[in-house]
Amino acid sequence: MKKGLFVVISAFAILHFIIFGSALSQTNDKVFEGYTLFQQLFGTTTYLINMDGKIVHEWDMENSAGFSTYFLDNGHLFRSASRTAGGGMMGGGMMGGMMGGRGGRGGQRGGAPGTQEFSDEKRQPGGIGVGGKIQEIDWDGNVVWEYIYATETEVPHHDIERMPNDNILLICWDAKSALESIEAGRNPAFQSGEQNPDCIVELKPTGPNTAEVVWKWYAWDHIIQDFDPNKPNYGKVSEHPELINLNYTDSWDDTAPGAGQGNRRGGAGGMGGGMMGGGGPIPVTDWTHFNAIDYNEELDLIIVSSYTISEIWVIDHSTTTEEAAGHAGGKHGKGGDLIYRYGNPAAYKQGTIEDKKFFSPHNIHWIEKGLPGEGHLLIFNNGPNRLDGNYSSVEEFTLPIDENGKFKMNGKVFADVIPVWQYTDPNKKTNFYSQNIAGAQRLPNGNTLICEGASGHFFEVTSDKEIVWEFDYSTSGLGGAGGARGGMMGGGFGGGQGARGGAGMMGGAGAFGGGMRGMGAAPADANSAAPQGQRGAGMAGMRGQLGQGAGAGAFGGARAGGARGGARGGGMGGFNMANQIFRAVRIPADHPALKGKELTPIKNDTQN
Repeated sequence: MKKGLFVVISAFAILHFIIFGSALSQTNDKVFEGYTLFQQLFGTTTYLINMDGKIVHEWDMENSAGFSTYFLDNGHLFRSASRTAGGGMMGGGMMGGMMGGRGGRGGQRGGAPGTQEFSDEKRQPGGIGVGGKIQEIDWDGNVVWEYIYATETEVPHHDIERMPNDNILLICWDAKSALESIEAGRNPAFQSGEQNPDCIVELKPTGPNTAEVVWKWYAWDHIIQDFDPNKPNYGKVSEHPELINLNYTDSWDDTAPGAGQGNRRGGAGGMGGGMMGGGGPIPVTDWTHFNAIDYNEELDLIIVSSYTISEIWVIDHSTTTEEAAGHAGGKHGKGGDLIYRYGNPAAYKQGTIEDKKFFSPHNIHWIEKGLPGEGHLLIFNNGPNRLDGNYSSVEEFTLPIDENGKFKMNGKVFADVIPVWQYTDPNKKTNFYSQNIAGAQRLPNGNTLICEGASGHFFEVTSDKEIVWEFDYSTSGLGGAGGARGGMMGGGFGGGQGARGGAGMMGGAGAFGGGMRGMGAAPADANSAAPQGQRGAGMAGMRGQLGQGAGAGAFGGARAGGARGGARGGGMGGFNMANQIFRAVRIPADHPALKGKELTPIKNDTQN
């Protein structure tokens, strides 16, 4: 449980001078007054804005964030950062195995499924959200504690959790070679290059810049496969919901060539087929893709959310490291096996897509003590490829725990969670949709602050789903037709030229142009496919066909009175990184650490 912390979260952004919009409807008695924090992923600055959307404080750091940054009770930042100086994007090793699409398998790795030779080579993992440097930063930007955790086979990414005893939980990639995966029972049709499942590492700080590992858990210790009876880990998947099916990846694999995102109905796709790949089965490196981790001290449980498997997993932290590697021990007697999972019973062959509840979710966490709904769980259910359309929901629920503290089962299926509250757009569900990233926070007055990450839109809603405050940092007028993303990366992803102009700093053969997918130069408008881009004219970025009333601008124009959709413009025109925010979180105006701080708006040439 993120007790005493306010998560600042990384903006999925590229420009150090990113667009800041205006806050609307911020003066009424229903809002929760405070300051909102967020961090540019590919920049190096953390921002604190007031209720008018003006910057009142900023921290300039040497390293970009590894997504998550937290605000401590003492007013310091606690953050995961990249290990290299300056703004960084993804780190080594990602493009080839993680997001190459069908073309990535043939072009970047070589060979068709079943024909290539599988290597026993392991590379240090890398990818979106790569971290490795853990820091505590004071109000003035001074580093007061720093520790680097990164081995040749384990690298942190996405989220970190500071525990009540000041220990630190890290989500890490755990490198497995292609050959190692095949020998464990992986279907060769799903494999090309290494496979990096997740592990969890607990650090205990031991000095000003030192720490020791005191506990570990590896997903790889809890796998099962029913593909090859002559390989280890063989068993009947449907009879072992506590284990992880080595041959299941909902979001990126298990699909016919050309069908789009894995195990779906085609179309835009998630982090693979539509977002960066060209459709078809994707030999994903980032197999389990944890994007959030939280700890509950009272229950001594860890919870994570998996984008690719569309589930939440609960892990018993009361085990020793040795017990966590096995199937017995700990308070629940299951060792490191999953003691609860929910969201997608098809992942363990106990359901189909009709039984699916979560769709590539993010930001699972327990609501803190003292807040309305304390002890409940809150999640951002992103919602790509739902059967009834693409839309997001924020969901509050409780876990099905019996009087003995054990998780309930219905035969071989874990019992459903108990719903408490849910937000979807009350007018039209598809108006609210963030295909990737995003998050939500319960506020002390019972409202919920929601970050619609893919569009860079924050809004505060009451328990009755009334929007009482909004902020959209893409609406300052700097965007134009493609805006900052069009100028910075014009050739790479097919954005318009926009105010920043030209084919873009990274167009053509740059990091996001020919270097990854051979897309060629930018088209004339934001909704056209770049040459060889394989996107199709109809894809309005990750928001589908939303936003049909404001012309070609990428989220052009401010939104008023909570009216969304048309006011956003013609979609993202591809993958609009510059307008994306991982999460955004409100800090109370009367937070003790803010007492006596200078919080008047800072003059900034990106704001009016």
